[in-house]
Amino acid sequence: METIKAIVAFIILLAILSNFFPEVTSFVVGFAFLCGLVYLLVKLVRSVKDFSARRSISTRPSLLKRIFTRKSAPTPTPIARPKPPPLPPPVLPERAPGPIQGIMRVDVTQTARTVDVFIVLSEQAKHIVEHSGLLDTPIEENFEGLSEHLSEFSEDYDFETQKGIPNENPPTSDPYLQAAREESNRLANSLYQSSRQTQRKYKVDDEAEFYKDLHTVRLSSYLNNPYRKVVSDPLDATAYLKRLEKEYLPKIKAIIDAASPESKAQRSYDF
Repeated sequence: METIKAIVAFIILLAILSNFFPEVTSFVVGFAFLCGLVYLLVKLVRSVKDFSARRSISTRPSLLKRIFTRKSAPTPTPIARPKPPPLPPPVLPERAPGPIQGIMRVDVTQTARTVDVFIVLSEQAKHIVEHSGLLDTPIEENFEGLSEHLSEFSEDYDFETQKGIPNENPPTSDPYLQAAREESNRLANSLYQSSRQTQRKYKVDDEAEFYKDLHTVRLSSYLNNPYRKVVSDPLDATAYLKRLEKEYLPKIKAIIDAASPESKAQRSYDF
């Protein structure tokens, strides 16, 4: 502003001198035109800068959008791992097909990596299973690793919560704009972390249900004929065979028996 005042004063002085020295008139006119052009260019540059600054603020993502949407991290290059070899084909039972005595017939064979369970239901048992909604009944519930899994999940969840939302705005030389951006990011992180802390219990519960569903073997799997239980070694196979004989097969029989028409017949007792 002081520079503009000095230029105007100098032009007025030249105009006064042109009254006494006519040859100065053309110089005064040219100089005044040049100064006016420079002044307009300066105003134009300042207007463009102000517009850019306002636009950078107005076009930033909204606060709520930054809280609940995060920029996806670049996908890491997957580590090439050899695929496990396919399972060997199951060994078929040696017993010839024939009439089924009772509810079901069970044959068990083994390979180096599997225990294969062949279950054939009688016609009556097959009818009961199909019309009683028993296929989703849990037979195996392998939840031994649930506590460790939830501990790892909670640790990862808390790490992401503390990590917060990165400040994606580029640094600026304007101290006021930089302070506004930092405050906006601080507030966004505060709300984001508060929201995740509120949702933490529900997320852990959902993860527990997902784990349980993933590690539950249902009746439908046992009726695949064969159901293939992958084992790590002969000791693991022996342990599974014991559970199959003492727990899983009796459970299947009890489920079908409980849904049979005979179990729902009227009963009378005298004491």
